[in-house]
Amino acid sequence: MKIAILAGRSPDKPGWLASVIGSFLKKQLKCETQMWFGNFSGMDLVNSLRKSFQPDVVINAVGYSGEKSISDCENDRKRTEDSNLQVVYNLRDSCLSGDTVIIQLSTANVFDRLSQAEGEAWLEDDKTGTKSVYGESKRWAENALYDMWSHQFVIIRIHQPIGKHLHQRNLIHRLGNFRIVSSEKNSFTYVDDLAKNIYQIALNRLSGVFHLVNGPPISLAEMVPLYQKYVDEKFQPRILTREDILAENLSIRTPIILSSQRADKFGLKMGKIDDVLIDVMSAYACEVNGAFVESKV
Repeated sequence: MKIAILAGRSPDKPGWLASVIGSFLKKQLKCETQMWFGNFSGMDLVNSLRKSFQPDVVINAVGYSGEKSISDCENDRKRTEDSNLQVVYNLRDSCLSGDTVIIQLSTANVFDRLSQAEGEAWLEDDKTGTKSVYGESKRWAENALYDMWSHQFVIIRIHQPIGKHLHQRNLIHRLGNFRIVSSEKNSFTYVDDLAKNIYQIALNRLSGVFHLVNGPPISLAEMVPLYQKYVDEKFQPRILTREDILAENLSIRTPIILSSQRADKFGLKMGKIDDVLIDVMSAYACEVNGAFVESKV
């Protein structure tokens, strides 16, 4: 099985998710994996990929989610749509004539945060819809794939990815800078589990929509003691409820909870969040300490 990963503009700066997924897939004996870089908003590179490598599966791990946060997308609609939507149009048009499967990495942000009651979870077949530029671009990208044969596409929705890496997209890496954290439950995706399940999806030729999150939902406030234990004992953010946040008119995004009902049905295993967080926090602490030691040398 040949797998191509759209990994970013340049090999010098691959996307975080693409790097994690590519690193895992390259160790698997049952597939040949290549990372592809460049501007995929044009057809030339997409067609070149299909003709020269002839992949069975293409994983779209590129996209724009803002320089610091998805709120940045509101100010750069063109870049957001070129990166998140036009690339998918090109992949779809190129792959329609063959039997290549597209695995599209999507997001929980295709749902309207404000219409979800506290504690409820979005199912895979729930109606999508959002007012954010980022969420809409990803929702349109999903809709574009519905024009293909049903066996030719996979949509994987994730939320708040976490891992051991010193990367700005890693929620654990950003957590230490938070002055305020919410006590509301949220969904999170452990990137190592994501990579393993993408492999299983490709290997077993699964199709359709999957929510890959590590349950049960947990709040950032519940992560604080683990962060203090493994990473920084001096970390002391304010912990606020939804009512506190609304009362103080703070710009903190409302959490989104995803149900992984369909993933469970197909035997896709995501670790329990409590176990995952212990492994992630301890491994991340080692990465932080290693970087600190190197900076002192």
